[in-house]
Formats: sequence, C-alpha cells, structure tokens
Amino acid sequence: MIRNSTFTVLLILLILAVLVLFLLPNLNLDKPTDLDPTATNSPILLDIGGKTITAFTMSDNQGHVLKAKLDNQKSWFIEQPSGCQFASDNLTYALSLLQTFKVLVSMEVPPALADVGLTRPTYKLVLTFEDGAIQTLKVGSVVATGTGYYVQVNNDPVVVVTQYSIDSLFNLVSTACATPTPEPSGTPTPGMAQIEVAPESTLTPAQQ
Repeated sequence: MIRNSTFTVLLILLILAVLVLFLLPNLNLDKPTDLDPTATNSPILLDIGGKTITAFTMSDNQGHVLKAKLDNQKSWFIEQPSGCQFASDNLTYALSLLQTFKVLVSMEVPPALADVGLTRPTYKLVLTFEDGAIQTLKVGSVVATGTGYYVQVNNDPVVVVTQYSIDSLFNLVSTACATPTPEPSGTPTPGMAQIEVAPESTLTPAQQ
C-alpha cells in the first residue's frame, strides 16, 4: 500500500511539473498584455502634410468672422474685420496648432449632424491651400462629459477632439479684433456710410 501511494504521489507531482513547464511561458507572455495594454497613437484630425495655407476664414455662431490671406511677402493680411491689425507671426502660430489636433474618440455609429450641433456649428474654419485645395473644419456642440467637441472635416465621419485644443485656436476669432458682421439695414443714406453704431448703444423711437 505504501509503495502504491508513493508511486501515485510521484506520478501526480510529475504531471504537475510537466503542466508548469508548458503553462509558465504562456503565463509570462500574457501577463504584460493584461497589465500594459498596447498603446495606440490617436490619429491626427487634419493631416496638412507639407502644404501651405494661403488663406482662411474663421467664424463662430456669435457672428464673429476673421478672414485673412498671405500677401506677396508671405505675411498674413487680415481682410475682415476691415482695419484689423494682428501680428502675422501670431496667426502663423495659431494655424500651426491644427497639426496638433488629435482624435479623442471615433464615433462607432455616425450621429445625426443636427444632434451634435454640426448643422449650425459653434465654429467653422475654411482653409485654402497653395494648390487651390479647400478644407472645411466644423465644430459642433460639447460632448456630454465636457471634455471635447464634436468635429467634422469636410464630409468625413464625425469625431471628438479635446475641448482645450479647439478653444486654443478658435478663441482667435473673438479676440483678434474680430467684430460681429453687421446685418444690412436698408438703403444707406448718402454721406452716412462711415457712421458706425457702438454695440452697446440702444436705439429708441423718437418722441412725439
């Protein structure tokens, strides 16, 4: 009985040793995968490559418009608002931020554009390149978590981009001496074309 028991125990130990030898390498390979998931680089939102932006129009849903183009000296000239003075280097730097925009979330199910604020965008940017190509970037509403915006480039799928990245660029439209575009107010009176009404002024009916 003792010899049979001893043989049985040795057989069990041998089987366990074989199992450990086969399973241990697999456990060592799987462990880092569980603890350290493979990092994936977020895709760049707008891959400009080596192309040069020669003109752009930036706008927001508050009526601000900033329109500029490169002049013959490769400096930015602001066409709208008229008379706006803003450092060309600052505009160049602001536009360079586009190449840092990365996709935070890709939408598995394409949302309706109206549901994410893209039929009436919060911001819009139209870029013109040296080869005549045009790219349009539309920014919709803020996502429920408050960490990003719904964004669409041309007719590409809607994605989410961090709120900080978007605001860092598009704050330019309301700070670089941009003003709301005035609405037509009927036939102008001769000699009155240069008169501007201050934004805070309130017009009241004339007293009888």
